[in-house]
Amino acid sequence: MKMQPEVINYEANRELRWIGKLFASHIFDGEHAFVLHDNGDGTTTFMQYEHFRGILVPFLKKMLDVDTKASFMQMNEALKKRVESSN
Repeated sequence: MKMQPEVINYEANRELRWIGKLFASHIFDGEHAFVLHDNGDGTTTFMQYEHFRGILVPFLKKMLDVDTKASFMQMNEALKKRVESSN
């Protein structure tokens, strides 16, 4: 799926959030975010989420629940390894 996302929030060292729309609003929209939370003890918690909405979401539910979720988990694991190996 090819989209041209629009950044809807950026806070340096805290959050990057964007929305991608397929064709037009309300057909298939995905709001994605990367959020960093300073734990105050020298560690940071990374959170990634995506909320989907639109008329095509019910038809793509299986793909979103399986393939998209698996891709997010792979990215998170690769990021974790990279960050932990740089310490």
